[in-house]
Amino acid sequence: MNHYIDTNNKLWGFDETQISLIPADAVKISDTYAFSQYPYLTLVDGVINYDAAAYDAAIEAEQLAACKTKAQSLLAATDWVTLSDITTGSPKLTNQAEFLTYRSAVRSLAVNPITSPNWPVLPTEQWSS
Repeated sequence: MNHYIDTNNKLWGFDETQISLIPADAVKISDTYAFSQYPYLTLVDGVINYDAAAYDAAIEAEQLAACKTKAQSLLAATDWVTLSDITTGSPKLTNQAEFLTYRSAVRSLAVNPITSPNWPVLPTEQWSS
């Protein structure tokens, strides 16, 4: 029996007569490389063991990293609102406070990422003439 895992982390077991049934996105997990990619799977005496807690931890770590990365990107995209000349020059950004509130909410997600963030809405720029 050969074991495979697909991109949805579903385990599949096939013998040599079922090769045509293997999903196109499945990776054979009976080799060392595949097991290094899936730390929640272990192969002991030819039997694959699935550690649900380790899987959940791996998924949570990915979600936290994605939250932090997106928050950092959103902050970088709005760094310009912290420049002093946008409120003193002409034209002036009249809703800088809304942007600072937005950035504060995003920053809290960058510092303390969560698995299912409710992202704040980016304010629309309002300029005076």
